[in-house]
Amino acid sequence: IRSLLKFGFFSTRYKDIYYIYYLSSIVNKKKIIKTLEILIFDDDKMKENNINDIIERLESTFDNKTYIERLSLSDKNWLGVSINNVIDEIIKFFGSLNNN
Repeated sequence: IRSLLKFGFFSTRYKDIYYIYYLSSIVNKKKIIKTLEILIFDDDKMKENNINDIIERLESTFDNKTYIERLSLSDKNWLGVSINNVIDEIIKFFGSLNNN
């Protein structure tokens, strides 16, 4: 997630999108929140200071048509899940972190 936040729609690590999607269903949310605090929120080099900032950055990246087109054309979808479903579930996952 750090790389995706840093580079936004310039990111070419398409496999990370599918890893985030896959892991979001099995991770411990409290541990993820703590990890985000350490690696993102407490890092002065990162622009995101809270979960809502992460969601805004992800939505901005996923709203970029060129990025979605490149993601669609990549061969990194090892799960065979529709891109729209992956994106929706990632946003939903980070939204659920606000409740913890």
